[in-house]
Amino acid sequence: MLSKTVVQDILNEALSTGGDFAEVFVEDRLTNNLSLQGGLVENSLSGRDFGVGIRVFKGIQSTYTYTTDFAKEGLLKAAKKLRRRLRVTLNYH
Repeated sequence: MLSKTVVQDILNEALSTGGDFAEVFVEDRLTNNLSLQGGLVENSLSGRDFGVGIRVFKGIQSTYTYTTDFAKEGLLKAAKKLRRRLRVTLNYH
């Protein structure tokens, strides 16, 4: 998982444009499914959902980004992209 310091750095970067609120969502989930028919395995499926979502709100406007790069540099890059997107959204309205 992410350290408290890394999350704080992400939030600071995301809010540096003047957002009112930001959140970080971390997901790491494994799934396995088996389908049986007549006591035999008909289908087998497994997967992993893995990544970090970052959302920033300014008033009623919001913007969101998602990355699978858990390195601090990758997370900050995503937050900077989000910051630029928020600036564009605010200038548009």
